[in-house]
Amino acid sequence: EAGEEDCGTSKVNIHQIAAMYSLLKNDPVLARTEEKDSILICTFYKPQVDLIEAMLEEFLPKRRKENKGNVDVSTVDASQGKEARHVILVTARTKEVGFT
Repeated sequence: EAGEEDCGTSKVNIHQIAAMYSLLKNDPVLARTEEKDSILICTFYKPQVDLIEAMLEEFLPKRRKENKGNVDVSTVDASQGKEARHVILVTARTKEVGFT
């Protein structure tokens, strides 16, 4: 699939991360939101979380939660119980297509 790369037993999707970055930079609401903990980016796999966090550190460091910004990144499982005004779901698939 386009934009997918192997990462251990999972895949990461570069195109999905690029689309998420575009939303954070260009969306009229998300780009201007400064309220603390107002944006939650969820993905299903830890390698995708790591890649998103690296992108944020490189291109939007002031928006990261760790730097007192308003963007938090976590897996879907780890995000249970968290609240945010805006949620972005970034997808990727496992190496196997379909159900077994």
